[in-house]
Amino acid sequence: MPPVIPRSDRIVRRTAMVGAATAAFLLLTADYGPDYPNPIRKAMEFFSKPDTSVGQAQQTNPKPDGS
Repeated sequence: MPPVIPRSDRIVRRTAMVGAATAAFLLLTADYGPDYPNPIRKAMEFFSKPDTSVGQAQQTNPKPDGS
């Protein structure tokens, strides 16, 4: 087996990483139809919801001591 040239090895590894990241992105964001759950879309919807205020959370949650 011939010796590996470090610069070529680095280029091959970098290209493989970019290819894997691109493939993962394309697979996650592909539109498989309206009924197929898209994980990126669900995550975006989840994180774009407004948070409840502290006052509302205290009103709806029971007190820890049970009173």
